[in-house]
Amino acid sequence: MRAFGAAAALSTAAIATPATATDFDFVFSGNSGVAGSSGAMDFAATSSGQRVDVRASAWSMKYSMSAGGYVISAANIGNYADGLGVTAPSENGGSGTHTIDNAGTNKYDFLLLQFSAPVKLTQIVTTAFRITTDLTSYYNSGDSDATVGYGTTTNAWNNTLNYDGKNWSVLSSALTRIAVYDSASGGTVSGGAASNMWMVSAMLNNPDGRIDSFKLGGLSATTVGGAVPEPATWLTMILGFGVVGAALRRRRGGRTIAAA
Repeated sequence: MRAFGAAAALSTAAIATPATATDFDFVFSGNSGVAGSSGAMDFAATSSGQRVDVRASAWSMKYSMSAGGYVISAANIGNYADGLGVTAPSENGGSGTHTIDNAGTNKYDFLLLQFSAPVKLTQIVTTAFRITTDLTSYYNSGDSDATVGYGTTTNAWNNTLNYDGKNWSVLSSALTRIAVYDSASGGTVSGGAASNMWMVSAMLNNPDGRIDSFKLGGLSATTVGGAVPEPATWLTMILGFGVVGAALRRRRGGRTIAAA
């Protein structure tokens, strides 16, 4: 009976571990070419025997008179020494334009992050850059205000979303709420809920009028259950189930002999 109790406790602990709140830190740093590349980039973070994957894809939207609104275009993504950046279709990546920025007339760059489990973003790490085509303007002083949005997608984390050529309203309707992050807050993301899709954009509407231009160097996220256990955790769970099964078989065998 003691052996069965110990085995059951081991199995229960193994099962319960993935359901606890776990913090994950993602770090983005690489050596992409200045204009980045098309497609998406995959990253992973591990913590307490669990793993969360994320796919980052780059987008840019610009106002279109003919469409009567903002139209989204697929953009190039780059992973640089200071983090992830976006190069819009109208840019070549030079003069600091390979950043997540809102430089230009009615144009906004953003990243979409698809996670393998619902997460709550708690902090983003950004580095501000200046668009060097005009270094004299106060409005080009280098700012990292951002708009953060979250929502739910039925796409698997490694099945890239397709918003190319679609109106911004299609994506904004999938973002159940938009939380605004200000660079003065130290990167803290206030509000929001655990979701498997997040957006990090140069500040939408841009109330202070300054050009926001930054790279996303990392983020912190919290998940409660749903993360994929690492192989060592799976092994612990399997061993726990095996010990429980063996204990049950011994108990059944003991009852049969006693009855005879």
